[in-house]
Amino acid sequence: MRLIFALPILLLGCNAEKETDSAITEEPFAPTEGTWKFEGLSYGEDGCNFASNPLFSVETLEARDYTLTNVSETEVRFVDDNEYTFECTRAGQQVTCPNTLVIDITTYNDADGNAVVDEQGNPVDPDATNTINTEFVSTYSTSAVGTLSASLTGSCEGADCEVVYQSFGVTDNPCYSSLSGQTLLQN
Repeated sequence: MRLIFALPILLLGCNAEKETDSAITEEPFAPTEGTWKFEGLSYGEDGCNFASNPLFSVETLEARDYTLTNVSETEVRFVDDNEYTFECTRAGQQVTCPNTLVIDITTYNDADGNAVVDEQGNPVDPDATNTINTEFVSTYSTSAVGTLSASLTGSCEGADCEVVYQSFGVTDNPCYSSLSGQTLLQN
């Protein structure tokens, strides 16, 4: 007889557990389309000296707007306010944006920070091409807030790379930097 009274209590306990389990397994959400900004960025490691580079400084990256569009289950696109497009992959709440930027270096500075010029005062065009590979990974805690981690690798090819890298305060070729912070929806 005791078993008959205990059975309904046991069954109710199992049903409550199932409801709790289903509440924990939420469907992945997508980041919201719109304008996003980086905030609280910092370089953890900066072998490429990007913190002092006008293109990659924290101030520059935090000042830019990034418009998120074309959100699907596997892809998203960011376009910055300079119309530069980042094609990214999406897996649940994580968006990965790999990118390669090739820069033909056209001027550089001497050890004192002065532009290197020829006899006529024209800037010297060094034999140096810099390739920067980046991978920005945003992990979203909500559809409007995420954390950012990024790896950036620079490598230079050409006869003048050593002197050009030294003028930018970079000692290793290739060099590596890491960046972290938050990404936040603005509208």
